[in-house]
Amino acid sequence: MNYYSICNYAIVNGKKCDVGRIEYFEKDKKIFEYYGEIKNEMKNGYGRIYDYDNKTIYIGYWKDNMHYGYGKKNALNGDKYEGEWVNHKPHGNGTKISSNGDTTIGKWKYGKVVGKFTVKFRNGNTFTGKRISMLQYYGDIKYSDGNIYRGFFDNKFERHGCGRLTFIAGNNFYGIWRHDKIFRIESNKSIYNLLDEYAGTILTNLKNENNFI
Repeated sequence: MNYYSICNYAIVNGKKCDVGRIEYFEKDKKIFEYYGEIKNEMKNGYGRIYDYDNKTIYIGYWKDNMHYGYGKKNALNGDKYEGEWVNHKPHGNGTKISSNGDTTIGKWKYGKVVGKFTVKFRNGNTFTGKRISMLQYYGDIKYSDGNIYRGFFDNKFERHGCGRLTFIAGNNFYGIWRHDKIFRIESNKSIYNLLDEYAGTILTNLKNENNFI
C-alpha cells in the first residue's frame, strides 16, 4: 500500500467526539495532517490541514474532504487566499495576495477571478476592471502619482491598445499604446471611435454593464 490514512477521534468522558486528527501517508511519509471536525472519517465542518509536500496551511470549512465554504490558505512562498471555496477552488468573494505583494480582490469562479475586480500592486498602483480575453483587460489604473489611465491592458497590466491618460492636473492625453509605450497620439474625438473599432461589441457590453465610460 503506497497511500493510506489514519483517523483518530477525540475521546471526552469516554465518548467519541466529532473532532479529531487524520494523518495521510505515502510510502510511510506523512504528507498531510488534519485537525478538526470529522464525519464518516472524512473532513467535514471546520478544521485545519498542513500540507507537508506543498508547504501550505488551510484553515476553514470542509465538505466531504474538500475545501467548501469560507477559509484561508497560506503558502510558505507568501501566496495567500482568503474567502469562499468550492471543491478546493476559490469560488465566490475572496482576496488573493501573491508572493510578489500584489493583492487581487473580487469574485472567483473555480479558481479564476471573474467580472469586475481590483488589483492593488505593491508599487502603489491600483487597477479596477475586468478581463475581456485570455490576454487582455479593460478598465482603469490609478497610478501612485495620481494620474489615471482608462483603456486596454495586456495580461501583464501594461497599457496596450486604445486609452486615455488623465493627469492629476486634469488634462487628458489620448492615444494607442503598445506594451506600456505610446504608439500613436490621437485626438479627443477619434479615440472613442478607435475604442469601438478595437473592441467591438465587447466594449459596448462593458459600457452598459460596468459603467466604465
